[in-house]
Amino acid sequence: KQVLSISCSWSVTTPEFRSGIMRKIADLIESQFDEFAEAESRDQGKPVMLAKKVDIPRACLNFRFFASTIINASSSNQ
Repeated sequence: KQVLSISCSWSVTTPEFRSGIMRKIADLIESQFDEFAEAESRDQGKPVMLAKKVDIPRACLNFRFFASTIINASSSNQ
């Protein structure tokens, strides 16, 4: 429910807010690392160890990269 309300108003939020949400998503993925790795393994049919070594860390990095990009892009537009 909260995600839906955020997505409806995402475009009118500040870059800092959007960046914070992206960082929080990365933190939440990390806090449930094993569960995400198991789910990725089942979903993609790959070994759990591969999901733990590559896919889940990469997902966290991607969210953090875009969180940073949101801030950097907004700074260069001002």
